[in-house]
Amino acid sequence: LLSCKFNLAGVYHPFTFPEAQELYGHCAKLIGWGVSDGEEYWLYMNTWGREWGEGGL
Repeated sequence: LLSCKFNLAGVYHPFTFPEAQELYGHCAKLIGWGVSDGEEYWLYMNTWGREWGEGGL
């Protein structure tokens, strides 16, 4: 889903961007995972550049 493209920082929650509910071919590299404030997360490197998310992560 393209919705992760609109996530600019912090924890990404799918389906929070209804304007982006379309299929989209894209790759990201999973580089870690963890738990923050009781919420599990994945840390991945995106290919949209450093302007996306938090320095490209």
